Amino acid sequence: MHCFVNKNTIAVHMPVAMFVEIQQPGFVHLADHHLTVMDRSDVAKLKLTRCMSNREIELWIADLAVITDIPSEPTRVGLGRIDDGANAVYFDVYDWPEMQAWRAAFGLPPKDAHVTLAVRGADIHGRAKDRSTLVKQ
Repeated sequence: MHCFVNKNTIAVHMPVAMFVEIQQPGFVHLADHHLTVMDRSDVAKLKLTRCMSNREIELWIADLAVITDIPSEPTRVGLGRIDDGANAVYFDVYDWPEMQAWRAAFGLPPKDAHVTLAVRGADIHGRAKDRSTLVKQ
């Protein structure tokens, strides 16, 4: 899948038709469905290890996104949900071994492959969005 730059991160577009609509009051559906391959914290780590300025890392990320084409496509595992009281998030959980291998080539740890679908309040960052969060159906 071909990558693009999204707010100084690298992501792949995901087809909207793949997603279920969340029928829960108070949840806002997101219009931009993407799976983040490299987030801001990853970029910060790479900036330090590569001793690059902000401008250099921005250019490097833009170039990397243009040339990156991760083979295969992610496999959907199921619908996940996390809730911290004030905020809650629904997302699709994916397996994507090729993305994990691509990250490892840059010295980055594995990342929870997910696509945020709907939020109540705000998105929740820093928590697992993996198989352990799957909604029992």
